[in-house]
Amino acid sequence: MAKDCGHTVPCGCKDTPLTTPAPCGDGIDCPDATACSETFDAECVYYTGDPIMCDDEVVVDTNTPLDDAIAAMIAALCTGGEGTITQQLCCNCEENVIVDIGATYEEAMSNILEWACGEIGTLNTNKAERKFAQTANSATITDPATGTIVGTGVGNVTVLANTLNSGDTYRCYMTGYIGCTNTQELTLTMSLGSATAATSNIDLNIADGTWTLEYDITIRSVGVTGTAAISGGFSYRATGDQFWRGEGFIGITTIDTTTDNDFNVNASWNLDESGVNDIYSYMFNITKIY
Repeated sequence: MAKDCGHTVPCGCKDTPLTTPAPCGDGIDCPDATACSETFDAECVYYTGDPIMCDDEVVVDTNTPLDDAIAAMIAALCTGGEGTITQQLCCNCEENVIVDIGATYEEAMSNILEWACGEIGTLNTNKAERKFAQTANSATITDPATGTIVGTGVGNVTVLANTLNSGDTYRCYMTGYIGCTNTQELTLTMSLGSATAATSNIDLNIADGTWTLEYDITIRSVGVTGTAAISGGFSYRATGDQFWRGEGFIGITTIDTTTDNDFNVNASWNLDESGVNDIYSYMFNITKIY
């Protein structure tokens, strides 16, 4: 507690507290902290190990400042030095020699890059390519109606004209819900443009349940009268049922690859039961696998 002891100001703490100045000085932004307790300039750190060699050439000598050592190694990598390769570099040496003995460092680097880019290109050619992913439920098809059960999504269900090649293969995966109160027959038609395959008269006798449709389409030949192979299967399981039921399909069909072609799955009920049967999809993925 401050007391009046005869001074011109009260005894005790002043109204204005003392402050600690900024560690780097007023108006100077300090650098971000590092995990190191101390930092040193590269010029002040020396390499003290054995000389770093490339063939008979010394790239970095003992007791070289670190900044000079780094610069020397970069220079050796960038210029390739003046040495030559003394050991063959190959991948399956009987067929594919990447760098032969006697090649300069510059030639070796060029050959390695050419080989690596070719291998990466092959990997990219053979990797799976996402084509379409459904992101919303499709329309519900109720008997006796017929219609598509492909919903909206990201990507594209269209394959543009003259872009299909022999061997192109697409994998299609669709799942959804089906409600059926009586013995009913359902037909699903899978298509890519004019190329179609169908599951015929699937016998259903379920209250409600889930279903899965999986199939592949491979282009066999191209042109106005091109051909495609389609094969796969449809399976379903009623609520409370322990077993999956369904049928498979396979066929060769024609396709005109000179026009745009759309992927589609069409559902149709074979019996008119006044709307007590319905089906829709909640997932449809298309992937180009070759």
